[in-house]
Amino acid sequence: MSGRDGPGRSGRGRGRGPPPSGGRGGARGRGRGPPPRGKSFNARDRSSSPPGSNNRSPNRSPPRGGGNEFGTAPKSRAYHSTGTSPPPSGPGGMNRKASTRRKTESEKVTVAIRIRPFKAEEQGQPAAFVVEPDAKAVLELNSETGGVDTMWNFDHVFDQHTSTRELYEDTGVTVVDRAMEGYNGTVFAYGQTSSGKTFTLMGTEEHPGVILCSIYAAFEAIQSASFSNFLVRISYIEIYNEEIKDLLAEDQSPANMSNLKIVEDPKTGPFVKNSVEKVVESAEQIIDLIKFGESNRHYASTNMNEHSSRSHVLFRMIIKRGFTNAGGTGQGSGGVVPPPIGDWENDPQVPVRVCGLNYVDLAGSERLKKTGATGQTLKEANAINTSLLTLGTVISKLATGDKNQHIPYRDSKLTHLLSSSLGGNASTTMIATISPAFDNKEESVNTLRYASRASKIVNDTGVNEIDNLDAFLGQYWGEIQSLKDQLQVSTEEAHGKNAELQDTRDEAERKVGTLRSQAEYLEQQLYDVQAQAAAEKERFLADIDALQSKLDTAQHSMSRQDAEQRQRQDAEREREAGQRRTEIEALRQQLDVEKRGRADEVAQLQQQVQAAAAATASAPAHDGPDESVALLGNKLLQLTRQLKDERETSAREVAMLR
Repeated sequence: MSGRDGPGRSGRGRGRGPPPSGGRGGARGRGRGPPPRGKSFNARDRSSSPPGSNNRSPNRSPPRGGGNEFGTAPKSRAYHSTGTSPPPSGPGGMNRKASTRRKTESEKVTVAIRIRPFKAEEQGQPAAFVVEPDAKAVLELNSETGGVDTMWNFDHVFDQHTSTRELYEDTGVTVVDRAMEGYNGTVFAYGQTSSGKTFTLMGTEEHPGVILCSIYAAFEAIQSASFSNFLVRISYIEIYNEEIKDLLAEDQSPANMSNLKIVEDPKTGPFVKNSVEKVVESAEQIIDLIKFGESNRHYASTNMNEHSSRSHVLFRMIIKRGFTNAGGTGQGSGGVVPPPIGDWENDPQVPVRVCGLNYVDLAGSERLKKTGATGQTLKEANAINTSLLTLGTVISKLATGDKNQHIPYRDSKLTHLLSSSLGGNASTTMIATISPAFDNKEESVNTLRYASRASKIVNDTGVNEIDNLDAFLGQYWGEIQSLKDQLQVSTEEAHGKNAELQDTRDEAERKVGTLRSQAEYLEQQLYDVQAQAAAEKERFLADIDALQSKLDTAQHSMSRQDAEQRQRQDAEREREAGQRRTEIEALRQQLDVEKRGRADEVAQLQQQVQAAAAATASAPAHDGPDESVALLGNKLLQLTRQLKDERETSAREVAMLR
């Protein structure tokens, strides 16, 4: 029945734990479209679930964020159920004669501790507490030695890294689940001012609080319920300076508030008479009403909290459930879907059950020298501390377990409204919030003492009885008898088919024997084929080895021939190169001889020219040129040119040989 929107931690919290998932706080959609609104809720079977099955949604918490201050979720719708099993016996209604007495059981108040992170102005202070969630313990540290002075144990302990959604999964889911079973439930937050109470219960847009998660969970449980109609009413009450204020009233004048008074209801506990009780049809409608109520709530700024609540507030949700007749065997077995019941609230034949869910955001206890309260704020602080002192007295007396002592519930309006939640008929969870800072250690220790005493309180919880239980049971006696007759007919038909079944079994055994023989024959054939295949495989592998050996031999022979061929080619190239070098050398020598011969001729000509030049210089001057000198010069020039041409020709020939 529990719904969760995000991962939880195993082994924590009463009742069923959250389903596994990965990680912390991931929101999951529920895949439901927005339904039409109605005045009351008629649970109708979903096509995706078989008749009579449990249609509880696996994720009941609201998604993170959304389009308004408290996040969004699919609009709720209720249905007229047509499951195949009747609703569980137990829940009762209001203003109807009960047919049975309520059975009670002893149940202790569940206490959870949540420590908030350090604030910016607290950074650098030594930690006064360390929490151990797995051990469910809070360790009070000594500021001088750093050792542990005191260890406090509770049902749940949440550190600074735990989200409100996870806290709800461990503490709030069970309260809603039990409410759908007919138990009254209460969740209240207690602690020093600025310790995180309102944040835990109310939350923010990014981090929805316990109240918002519970609202969505309740409406999803309503959607999944079978054989039921629902009527949900809410109220939102404030206790300000020990005066009751109706936060949902349009008229907030003192004259209008003077009519409010606390009265007792034997089933759902004390409530405020003449307060506005809104009939709601969806979680979104409740959120809008809470936002309206918050606009009327008293807040102020103090030295410890810029948005300090100056009053206690009680959010109350009354769930009235009317059990309807199935009217057939259900869709899954060919039955006819009955029409929704009309005015089931006023029909004396309709059995009903009423339960109440209460969420209390207590104003924080204050040290005046720390808050700096003056004037009206001081008056508010005195009223808050007085009512909390009375609450502490009530808790202390209840913790003793003495049933005969007087419990001063009526000494304050707060304890009067909480009387059924503390020692009465309610499944109660207390969330105590503390600060980790050493400056707030004294107040945090007082909160832990409060919580420790509260954990010893024992409530007499029980399922609220069903009104008109006789009529409720009478609706199903005929159907039960009809089912018995159908069972008898089915049994006789089963006996009649036993012989046919035996024949079928014998025939099946014969076929099995035949198939077994065939299987054995096929198995032998398979064995033979496998043996033949193995022999063929061995022969094939031997052939492959022989071919591989031949291939290796051929490759070796080819490699040797290639090497010999390369050696012959290298020798031939070396011989040709040697011959070429020899020819070049012979040609070079020939050229050298010719060069020397030409050089000698040139030298002789030069000598002749020089001698002629000397003779000419010593001879007497004459007019004509010396022809012999000119001839020698021409011949020398021709030889020089011829020598140059021969050198060039020799160089070309050498180059060609190379």
